Amino acid sequence: MAMGNKQQNNAIIARMKAELGVGSDIELAQVLGIRSQGISKARQRKIPEGWVDVVAAKTGCSRESLLTGKGGIGIVGIDDQESAKTGAMHPEEDLLREDMLAGIERLKKIYESGDLVLIRAINASLAAFSGSVDNKKMATDADAKYGEVMAKLDKLSEEFLAHRNEHQWLKTENDALRRRLGGNGEKSEAVGG
Repeated sequence: MAMGNKQQNNAIIARMKAELGVGSDIELAQVLGIRSQGISKARQRKIPEGWVDVVAAKTGCSRESLLTGKGGIGIVGIDDQESAKTGAMHPEEDLLREDMLAGIERLKKIYESGDLVLIRAINASLAAFSGSVDNKKMATDADAKYGEVMAKLDKLSEEFLAHRNEHQWLKTENDALRRRLGGNGEKSEAVGG
């Protein structure tokens, strides 16, 4: 197989991991009966056809599905070639999708096992991570609200300074008028008395 493109090789390896329900290169290497360094080398050069055959045989998925992403792999029904044509996905999104698939497969495996201890542990972990996501969103929202409040405060401060300056000008004018009127604000006898 002449898959020499590192990005394609990473995608193929991610699809093999997702189909096998493994998360690491070490786990994939164990399934393939090789050392994990072999996975690293294959990422840089080419994926041996035998690996694809082993994964296809163990999982029942097609070789084409593993090599191209066409077939049963995909969260939203967009295969790799279609996403390349439409530009619907970026390489980072493709890797994220593959990570999501691997995670979903692991969760499926645990829930299907019926092991209450594992299921409760997973649920507790998911609740903690979900809370973390919620907290991050709240912090982001709070930062945005803080920015809005600071902008309003700046505007109020400018208005206050403008009013203070206007007040100071009126006070100065009032004092000048008092001096002209005799100092106490009453009409002077000399001026129309």
